[in-house]
Amino acid sequence: MPADAPAVPESHGLVVVKNNDQLDAEEKQAAEQRANLNDKQTAMSQLASHIRSCWEAAKSAKAEDIDERLLAAQRQRKGVYSDNILSEIQKTGGSEVFMRITATKCLAGEAWIRDVLAPAGEKPWTLSPTPVPELDPVSESAIVEQTLAFFASLEGQGIEFDPREIYDFASEMRDRWTAELEKEAKKKAMRMERKIEDQLLEGGWERAFREFISDIATFPSGIIKGGVIRKTKQLVWGKDPQTGKTQPLVRDKLMLEFERVSPFDFYPSPECRDPNDGYLIERMRLRRGTIANMRGVEGYNTEAINKVLEEYRAGGLREWTNTDSERADNEDKELFPLSDEPGSLIDALEYHGSASGEMLKDWGYDVEDELAEYDIEAILIGGHVIRAILNPDPLGKRPYYVSSYEKVVDSIWGYGIPEKMADVQQVCNASARALINNLAIASGPQTMVNTDKLAPGEDIEAMYPWKIWQYQEPSGNGAAPISFFQPTANSSELMGVYEKFKDEASEVTGIPNYIYGDPDVGGAGETARGLSMLMDASSRGIKQVIANVDADVFKPAITRLYQHNMLYSDDEDIKGDVNIMARGALALVIKEQLQVQRQNILDRVLSDDRLYELVGERGVAALMRENVKLAKMPTGEIVPSEEELERRAEQAAKQAAMQEELMMQAAMAEQEGQAPVEQAG
Repeated sequence: MPADAPAVPESHGLVVVKNNDQLDAEEKQAAEQRANLNDKQTAMSQLASHIRSCWEAAKSAKAEDIDERLLAAQRQRKGVYSDNILSEIQKTGGSEVFMRITATKCLAGEAWIRDVLAPAGEKPWTLSPTPVPELDPVSESAIVEQTLAFFASLEGQGIEFDPREIYDFASEMRDRWTAELEKEAKKKAMRMERKIEDQLLEGGWERAFREFISDIATFPSGIIKGGVIRKTKQLVWGKDPQTGKTQPLVRDKLMLEFERVSPFDFYPSPECRDPNDGYLIERMRLRRGTIANMRGVEGYNTEAINKVLEEYRAGGLREWTNTDSERADNEDKELFPLSDEPGSLIDALEYHGSASGEMLKDWGYDVEDELAEYDIEAILIGGHVIRAILNPDPLGKRPYYVSSYEKVVDSIWGYGIPEKMADVQQVCNASARALINNLAIASGPQTMVNTDKLAPGEDIEAMYPWKIWQYQEPSGNGAAPISFFQPTANSSELMGVYEKFKDEASEVTGIPNYIYGDPDVGGAGETARGLSMLMDASSRGIKQVIANVDADVFKPAITRLYQHNMLYSDDEDIKGDVNIMARGALALVIKEQLQVQRQNILDRVLSDDRLYELVGERGVAALMRENVKLAKMPTGEIVPSEEELERRAEQAAKQAAMQEELMMQAAMAEQEGQAPVEQAG
């Protein structure tokens, strides 16, 4: 046996015999494993404690103001009173009516924003190559080498040249190379644009953005999350290699997905100004099967997941907040079932923020500086961190995009439509309740009864036509035992107050009534030209909302997808230097300018006979058709189509030909009848 061979324990039958050195070595190895496990568990405990403390701070800060604002906005849009207000109304009796003006304004605002930012067949963003593409060092060297080689050949042939021609030649070559680069850059930008458009479509952007628009119209802020890489199953069609028949195939595919995050489940740090400032925590609800499938996936801790599943069976794993019960009522949902019920959910806290290098090193990451703070993504369930990774974004950005209908400087929370018109809604509700109560009281006479004069047993609550009342006059004063009086109806005054504040809702929200088809506009709105001017003026408020979404959502989201493709895509034909432009607000401005220009041209044509003759009926119809389209009105019912105009022209031509033929026949008949008279004369 070699001298350096490891010692082999002796075996006597079923008994393994080890010497002292072997026992000491095994004990040392076991101690090291226990120490490493304890260190990792300690690091996990520290990270869990860190996330837990951040969660409690964010939850406490949000509960002070934001949570109640969210619930109030939700109630106001749904059209229900808070418990406190409802109890006060019920104390006095009467109507509990809630006039849903807020819901109408929110729906109109959503439709208006969607028309601009999500029009059919268009997208509110675009990619374009940078104005001046830069030549890479290889291209620069090639230009220099070709220039020197060309003039060296001239010199070798004895051809004289001005030294300045070298510079001109190199500049011309550079311009040609740059022109070729510009053409190639445009092609790459177009390919990248198609790639991103496809990723948005497959990743669920359309649904997430539709729900986001509803949120910014309703709540202080709306949130979109993405693109988050997830493994999803897809159904594809392929041919069976044996039979050659087409059959469905299920394949796993990594997708960049987008989703709306409810403002109720979004918890920024108390001092947070934007999604990339401070820390963020999203409360997620995951099913048990989803968590179980994470075992063995890269980045997830299988041991921690197993502990979570064990605790789930014992009950718990919920992160309750003060808003859960009323939120469930407002959303017409049942309160979350207990953890031991089938299909119940497990609460998880997804943390985006900093962690110390020391903590990450104990977790298993190779960090350069243990004293530094690193941006991480982690998931905490109960007391267990099931996932912790460094932020994969090269610039440290987080996959959340937040915007508001009306933004507040240095705050992640702004104002939605319900908050902007909360006072108006309250006054309209109070006026409507008073109006209904007043009309109910004034709908008939009030009755006064002197019970001392009524005969015994007479029921004063039983009143019907032709009833005979029995009474007596113990005092002998002759006063009637029953008398009536009519309460005053104040409906006109109350309706005036209601209408005044209903109109005020248009002012405070920037969403006028005629945007959603209210025919009672009056004034300038009684003419098409005046209504167009009113709509142009009213769009100034919505432009700021569109600009907010452009800057806060579209540009960072498209930039993130572009950077992902530049880093990880194998397709070199899409990679190039591009400018990303969100053009939602610009599209609205251009649309308004086009509408004004078309209307001006139409007015000039209709007011000038020479221009009308030049443009013709079809030209006027084309201008009218475009204006009607911009007004979102049915074109075919207002402006005749090209086919209809052509049919009319053919019919008019036939009628003109028939008329001309009749006139010629009449002229010929007249000539034939006059000829004998002339001969006789």
